[in-house]
Amino acid sequence: MSDDEIYLGGTASVHLRKGKLGLMGYGVYATNKRIFGTRNSSIRGKSNAVAFLGGVIGHMILDKTTNILKDDSIKTIDELERNKDFEANKEDIVLIEWKKVSLWDGGRLSIKTKSKEEFIVGGDGKQEFEYLLSLMQKFYPEVLKIK
Repeated sequence: MSDDEIYLGGTASVHLRKGKLGLMGYGVYATNKRIFGTRNSSIRGKSNAVAFLGGVIGHMILDKTTNILKDDSIKTIDELERNKDFEANKEDIVLIEWKKVSLWDGGRLSIKTKSKEEFIVGGDGKQEFEYLLSLMQKFYPEVLKIK
């Protein structure tokens, strides 16, 4: 961490997951120099309990409980470094693709690096993906592609 690194924002939610089919309960955060992916076990535990109800009822409960199943609190950069599951420096990123949540398909945030590494966050949270779009526009609009 450098002295001139500034926290830009982020969120963790039951509606986000690492990869296309990963477990729900994931977070994405950005500073002016890096982006982080974090696993959030407390959110994941709550989502598993609700998902146990399954199907339509489970989704209805998730929609009504979104505020307790996400974490929008401001994080320190040290906290992000301790909890990171993924990290990329801004200068290593060549493309950020954002795809909105639709009726038939979940949203997707894909980050590709110079070393050909790809980090994907998927999910079905419309509010979360709208927020991630605004965060990526602050973080690195020059490489952001909106699908």
